[in-house]
Amino acid sequence: MLAKTRYLTIGLGLVMAAAASAPGCKTPAPNDLSEDPLCKEPTAQDCGKNIGTGGRTPPSALEPPKITTYKRSSLVAPFQLLPLAAQGRINEDNRPFTNADYTTADVTVSTDDKLTEIQAQINRERAASQLPPLATDIVSATDKFVTQQIPFRGNPSDVKYVNVNGRGKAYIPLGGDVTTPGNEVTIVDVSNNGSMRTLDKLKVGLRPQRLALHPAGDLMFVCNQYSNYISIIDTKTDKILEQGGKPVEIPTHYYCADVAFVPEDGVNKDNAKLFVANRWRHSVLEYQVNIERDQINNQPVGIKDVKEIAEIMDVGNNPYRLVVDDAQKNVYVANNKGGEVAKIDVANGKASGRMTINGASTDLTVINDLVYITTTTIDRGLPDTNENLPAQVAGSPVKVKGIDGKQYTAHPGALGDRTRSYNFEDLRNGIVQLPIDLNKDQLNYYTDNNSGEPNFEDAVKVIDGAVPTTIIRNKRGDRIYVALGATDTVQELEVNTAAQPNTLRARQTWHLDHRPFGLALDEDNGRLFVADWASERLEVCDLNSFDPQTRRGRMLGKVNLDYANPPYPATTVEIGERFFYEASWSNTGRKSCATCHVDELDTDGVGYANGATAPTAYHQVKPNHNLAETDSYFWNGSFANGNYTSLAFAAQTRPNCQLIEFGFIDGVSSDPKTRIGDRRGNLAQTGNDLECRPISAGPRSSLIKNQARIDQIVAQGVAIMDQRIADITRDLPGGPFSRRALSRAIDAYSVAEMRLPPNPLKYAAASKQLDDAVIQQITKGQQAFQNAGCAGCHTPGKFADGLDHGRGAAWLTQFVNTYRNDPRIQAVEININGQIQRGFAQTMTDAIRPSVAGPEINVHPRPLDYFVPFCFQADNCVEFQDPLAAGAPGSNAEEDRRLKLLIQFNLGDPDRTFIPGNVVGQPHINTPSLRGVWTQAALLHHGMATTIREAILAPGHPALGEGEAGWAVLQDGTKDVHGVTSSLSKEDVDALVRYVESIE
Repeated sequence: MLAKTRYLTIGLGLVMAAAASAPGCKTPAPNDLSEDPLCKEPTAQDCGKNIGTGGRTPPSALEPPKITTYKRSSLVAPFQLLPLAAQGRINEDNRPFTNADYTTADVTVSTDDKLTEIQAQINRERAASQLPPLATDIVSATDKFVTQQIPFRGNPSDVKYVNVNGRGKAYIPLGGDVTTPGNEVTIVDVSNNGSMRTLDKLKVGLRPQRLALHPAGDLMFVCNQYSNYISIIDTKTDKILEQGGKPVEIPTHYYCADVAFVPEDGVNKDNAKLFVANRWRHSVLEYQVNIERDQINNQPVGIKDVKEIAEIMDVGNNPYRLVVDDAQKNVYVANNKGGEVAKIDVANGKASGRMTINGASTDLTVINDLVYITTTTIDRGLPDTNENLPAQVAGSPVKVKGIDGKQYTAHPGALGDRTRSYNFEDLRNGIVQLPIDLNKDQLNYYTDNNSGEPNFEDAVKVIDGAVPTTIIRNKRGDRIYVALGATDTVQELEVNTAAQPNTLRARQTWHLDHRPFGLALDEDNGRLFVADWASERLEVCDLNSFDPQTRRGRMLGKVNLDYANPPYPATTVEIGERFFYEASWSNTGRKSCATCHVDELDTDGVGYANGATAPTAYHQVKPNHNLAETDSYFWNGSFANGNYTSLAFAAQTRPNCQLIEFGFIDGVSSDPKTRIGDRRGNLAQTGNDLECRPISAGPRSSLIKNQARIDQIVAQGVAIMDQRIADITRDLPGGPFSRRALSRAIDAYSVAEMRLPPNPLKYAAASKQLDDAVIQQITKGQQAFQNAGCAGCHTPGKFADGLDHGRGAAWLTQFVNTYRNDPRIQAVEININGQIQRGFAQTMTDAIRPSVAGPEINVHPRPLDYFVPFCFQADNCVEFQDPLAAGAPGSNAEEDRRLKLLIQFNLGDPDRTFIPGNVVGQPHINTPSLRGVWTQAALLHHGMATTIREAILAPGHPALGEGEAGWAVLQDGTKDVHGVTSSLSKEDVDALVRYVESIE
């Protein structure tokens, strides 16, 4: 249970008591959670749920399967471009998607070239391990012609600097992307900034991601994500280390994410512990590595001994980055998806601490007694818990009787965080500062230097950029460097070690090419090396050029890492990729799709309330895997194609006038007469924004008197953002882009490839590397999948049925059929690029899918989980109720009022043109595909399930593990709503989960 302390992270936000001297939020001290009734529940994880889920450390997945027979080999990702039959679904800007969106005539190395090379490497490995070759080509005959015209990109993800005999060299892994992996490490001579040159490209395993220099300083270890071995480079010869004519490697498991060394003692560095983060097994593997050297020249010639000491569990799901503290006593783990941070005690090889920061933990570093973690937004779109919330966004927890007869919370009720801003205005960038014991009560959060959030003090507004992805420190510990991939910048921050605890101050910022990612320091020569993930370059920043006036750092040089031609971005899909990650087009210049989808179209694994389905209810931030095979998008199937981007686009570019109108910054229940919105950071200010303060037409009227004037000023702000988009896209191929053209490009990138990561469990089972008991468990689980009725919705193959389910599954069809010819609908006119559409938009009718009436699989309490997107003030919200429930069309004033609201805020809005959430009383959800689900950290439409068990079991089920909550239950206590699971034994449930984990 949390207690009142100086700093406190509760749920989603940061609170600091007024007496604290170090920077933080200036909200009042929180209530003691000992008074929270949820804290008295049978399951401790419910404690604090009424103000978010961040106080809960997610339970672990199943124990990873034992590998009994090691067979050196690599995974192959399923590769598929958007099928021709589906291309017409991407049709924004009156331009359907075509193969031309993928291609350029200027290809040097194509996707087809690289995948052909990868296929040959995989088959060589399989032959050596006596495994059958690939049954089919990675690239199908259907896709081959197109892939020959798609440029391959190396996507450098790390850089390490080494000085060998006075010669400076940089090592950069080129791992490619999820479905087109690379297999090289490039070595660059950086002795002279002005004439840097590539020395060599060494072939390693598939998808090299991270590097670690051995403590002795002459071997570079390469973490290969898709291969089950760690490659080793001799930094003196720049060759793969060989012994007996074969490469020397560390056998490990698929999905290595990072590597780090701790020497056994300060003298014999050749005897060291190697720690390996593994994203598949949700563990950190510890190895003892003993280097063998030539007795005459002391050159490394191999490895005497490598032994797996332990597999360290309890480090959180999806371990992603590792860092060792100065004393080399602890290894810290950042878990990216799910936002967890863990600590490993090197002495005993066990996890000694773990917590969640409630946002992606993309990297971390340690200085003295503090840990610094790069993240994005730890406040998740919810209103401030200290506000007097409107009835439409308030609600008590829903209690049900569990299978064991005890009472459980099946829905947490109204959620809140510690910021006044909500929905998309809660998107921000951050560095979390924690003590080395990971005491969450002393958490401090630094954020954007242009943030308008009223609950943050100026002292914490230090970050000059967006989407922090990498963080490193200097030797003295008084500087940290952060790669900000969404603004193409790297920032230097000064660590004030005199303050207790230390504080951060902005120093200088370097402006680079596209998406800086890997960072390395050469302090002796005052240089910072940056590997750019998108533009394929290594750049050098001057550490000694600080100008206190401009605070803009000087660049020393750059070098092409061999895949920079044609210049990025070269195709429509690459333009979409660039602006998926880039924040320049947002209303603050700091919001990006990658703020939540942080990892190659994947998610940060934490729920978010963006207002698209309900105003203050979490929903899962869905991964963008497998969109090519998804019949309708979003949790309620509202979108026929990627036009969800247009909705998100509008939300990320809101003019300040709109922020004032709905209190998005000042707070949902703030006094409209005093609202100012985001006058500090919003780029779409018109000078007359204060006229946007809403004047209510009466309590609960859903109308305001000055709406027409507000609409005029909003239109001016939209024009400002449209001009900004044109300006930043002017020099691109086909530029300048309109709002819709850029939205279309982002959609095109989102669905261009399947982007499903290869499933190591499926492959390990097929290649008989697993214990027979695990293979039998998967087979048994497949039968349980059928017996429990899972296959009824998750149809094998696509593992989705393309249907909508729930009480309101047929509502949209009924609504359209009833009102299609209604004069009020026919009067709707939408101007899209000069073309007028009347009545129901095609995008909405295209999204209508067959439906199956029946129960939902989770609780949907009224009004929290229904479409109530915005409130003008505490007693006046826009509440979307079912006009069909009010009577026949045109029969009464209430029916007319409800329909007009749907038209005004949805059907007549060119950025919506549909109903993206559920109208009150008519919940329905579509069936998400289970393909790729093994990678996810948050499940179900509300994202509160963190394991498959939590998603399919009702509360109180005996198969639930420690810390797990069952969410498969309805308001009335009905069980067996997500498969018939209530009578399954723990053994049956574990088998079912193992089978689902094996689905690729």
